[in-house]
Amino acid sequence: MNKVNNYYIQKLDIKKFHSTEYERVEKTLDGKSFFVQGTNSTGKTTTFDAITYAIFGYEFIERSVKLADTEIWLSNGKISFKIERKYNSEPKMKILNTAKEIKGSRQVTQKLFEFLNIPDPIFAKKMIDAFRVPQSDENSLITSSSQKQLEYVITSFLSGPEVSEERQILEEHIKCLHSKKEVLEIRKNNLLKDLKDSDLKELRNKNHYNEIKEFIEQFDSGKIDETISALDKNENITQRIKQLVSLKTSKNEELFRNGKELSDRKGYFNQELIDVVKQTLSVLVCPVCSKDIDVVKIVNRKKRSMCPFCGQEHYDGRLYELLNNEIIASNKRVIELMEKEEKIKNELKHINSEIDVLNNEKLHVKVNSVILRIFENAKDKRNLKEEYENYKSVLQKYEVEFEKIKTLRHEIGNEISKVENEIKLISEEVERSATYLHNVLEEKSRKAIDEFNEKLNDIYGKLVFPLPYNLALKNGSMFLDNGSSIRTCSVQEIGFSDKRLVDIALWATILKINQEKNVLNISFGMIDDIFENIDNNEIKRKDNLFSLLKYLDHDFQLIIFSINKQVQYFAKNLSSMSPLHSFTSNTPPLT
Repeated sequence: MNKVNNYYIQKLDIKKFHSTEYERVEKTLDGKSFFVQGTNSTGKTTTFDAITYAIFGYEFIERSVKLADTEIWLSNGKISFKIERKYNSEPKMKILNTAKEIKGSRQVTQKLFEFLNIPDPIFAKKMIDAFRVPQSDENSLITSSSQKQLEYVITSFLSGPEVSEERQILEEHIKCLHSKKEVLEIRKNNLLKDLKDSDLKELRNKNHYNEIKEFIEQFDSGKIDETISALDKNENITQRIKQLVSLKTSKNEELFRNGKELSDRKGYFNQELIDVVKQTLSVLVCPVCSKDIDVVKIVNRKKRSMCPFCGQEHYDGRLYELLNNEIIASNKRVIELMEKEEKIKNELKHINSEIDVLNNEKLHVKVNSVILRIFENAKDKRNLKEEYENYKSVLQKYEVEFEKIKTLRHEIGNEISKVENEIKLISEEVERSATYLHNVLEEKSRKAIDEFNEKLNDIYGKLVFPLPYNLALKNGSMFLDNGSSIRTCSVQEIGFSDKRLVDIALWATILKINQEKNVLNISFGMIDDIFENIDNNEIKRKDNLFSLLKYLDHDFQLIIFSINKQVQYFAKNLSSMSPLHSFTSNTPPLT
């Protein structure tokens, strides 16, 4: 039955599992098939999960395990090993006929994967799921897998794990590139905001700088006396200019504050919450190692209600609530701020226009807030000179500050150019990788899927005979063509009975393909509650299934669970080389 290197279950001992009421199951199989029959709530599904747990661990079953004590022996005729697992204890693997013992979850899993030739730890569970048909439809391979996962598993068995692994590596590479690009885009947005803030700061100080400069130039040229004289002689105009200049100063300050809030709010405007969270946390660094936060992991941490920074502690989501409120407020506020900015600019335009008229047509001099303050405070030449010296010092400080801002803007601009260049290079690499993925690996996958569909329908045809139904895997989804319509293979679309047969056909097909292609070193398959939802009304589905089991039993070790006593009778009529061994579960109901 077993080809070289393929492992079968030699012996199992399920001492405890899931419930204190679970009755111990101990059986020596030596590669022969195993039949478990029992009524509802007698522990069939529990034993189904227990065997999976005994081999692969809790990560490979859907139920929570808080009570377990299992031992299982696997062999390929040359190498035999035993795995011991207990709840809250490190698993052990003993390689028989040697003194070697392996301890620890990671170490045992690594050695197990080596023996069974499981190439990819990321998709390991899905590949093992292909050898199991659970009772619950929601845990079946088709229902529980994404399109990408289902297609990956199937192409792994057809084109070999190397092609699937290359495809997965390339897809992970593209995903990693997108993540790097996302981080760079966040970095670029932060730099653009810094640039905008520096512009606002410079603009705010530039207004005052220009007014001081006007006073310095008038003092140096001697025109300041003419300006002061004109203000003395035109009291009414002077009062009006004072009002306008004061209004201009307050409007400029209002424009700055409005611009600052607008700049801050635009970071939230029309943004998705997760993008804002990434943007907000991207500036944080680890206080221990000084590494930047990994913004790519924030999405999963948010879904799991974990701390978005470290991913370790449970988090109540206060930050998400605050940022979501900011988004809501900003979506409303940004429009108001933009309208307000336009209004203030128009008001300043009218104010400046009136000041220009008064300066040029009435006073024939230039007056601003600095000159007006000096006009009011400087009573004589000595005071005027002191003001001049003070403002010259202020002017120099502004010039130093503007030079710093200029240098900063230049550095930010260079950094933005650098980031944009990196984004461009990554985008080009993504395009090249995606093209290769589509043109080369997709073609290999397509051929593998065509071969799979042919083999699948050979098996499925045995189950639905004489009906001319056909199955097809397309774009990661399974479809059933019953001659009059094509539907996706879901319980909602095709019903429980047809879906169960599809699951069994997929399971049997992968068993046969794995044997032909020598992918995983596994020669056993498991079905829980084999006749669940299968009826004999339309066609003799159960009879067809019996025939399929007999066909498979020649080459594989089958572990079958059923409530149906017919299976127990039928088990006696299977291949004499490896007949199914009956085991009637007499355990009390489990809670």
